[in-house]
Amino acid sequence: MDPVTHLVCTEGKHNKFYIITIDDSKVTNHWGRLGVDGKKKTTDEGDKWNAEHAARQTINKKARKGYYEITEDQFKRLTAIAKAAGTAHKVENIRFVEVGLTKDGGKTRYGYQYLEPEEIGNPELNVGLLVDVRIRKKGIEDEIFTLLFDGENAYETDLGFHTIPVRDNHPIMKKIDDIKAAVGAAL
Repeated sequence: MDPVTHLVCTEGKHNKFYIITIDDSKVTNHWGRLGVDGKKKTTDEGDKWNAEHAARQTINKKARKGYYEITEDQFKRLTAIAKAAGTAHKVENIRFVEVGLTKDGGKTRYGYQYLEPEEIGNPELNVGLLVDVRIRKKGIEDEIFTLLFDGENAYETDLGFHTIPVRDNHPIMKKIDDIKAAVGAAL
């Protein structure tokens, strides 16, 4: 068993992580929202076998709750994206997608298709990220924007194949360069 396992849950409005580290007989569980430090708890399981058994049980429990395993590099990149959006705004959902041209009603459009966790590292796919960002506004209802990043550009989307470049006066533009830099590193 690997000494460190990175898990994320990005279903619905969740954007959570869970890291399990085994060090001899000790198991450290580290959890929270992507982009924040989170909490840690270390337990001593008595020996290495018990530590690995406890870690496997936790991994299986988290998998039943929608978590899936990613690499440390992917975890660092997702965390950077969440941090780039800032704490005033909330990144609610980060999904890996394959980005490309598609036919929609006889028109060719720039669109995406959701990827399964095992497809994320496929070098043959043009992998992008779909990110929901909640813009918090005092005294009025929050706005949620779904943004598609292809490694170079950002597009606003309506969760269909209708994508348009993000406008200069878009409320997210104040953070877009930071998010784009983090996304570029993630891809």
